[in-house]
Amino acid sequence: MSRHTFEDKLKAIDLYLNKRNSYRETAKLMSATKSDIIKWVALYQKHGEKGLQPTYTNYSVKFKMDVLTYMEKQERLFVKHHMYSIFLLTQRWQNGKEPLKNKVRMACFLKRGVVQK
Repeated sequence: MSRHTFEDKLKAIDLYLNKRNSYRETAKLMSATKSDIIKWVALYQKHGEKGLQPTYTNYSVKFKMDVLTYMEKQERLFVKHHMYSIFLLTQRWQNGKEPLKNKVRMACFLKRGVVQK
């Protein structure tokens, strides 16, 4: 969270643009850094007051948990799919029915860490 409010930022921009203070003088008056003032002025000139509004979105705990659950489920499905594919390939190799190119594909899965030895 920014230590400067939206109103502080507007005041700093006004001091710089309308009162003809330098970046350094404005920063000193507003207890900010010179780079803060430069950034705020640039945002204001490009986007207006909307550019100074905070962009952080506060998601609910439930939403965050739903996202984590979804990600975990997708990862399990991905790993489960590849494990099953490798199981089938292994069964076919043991029976001598699988060509060499699939052995190379399995080696690539093992190397990438999709399946642990």
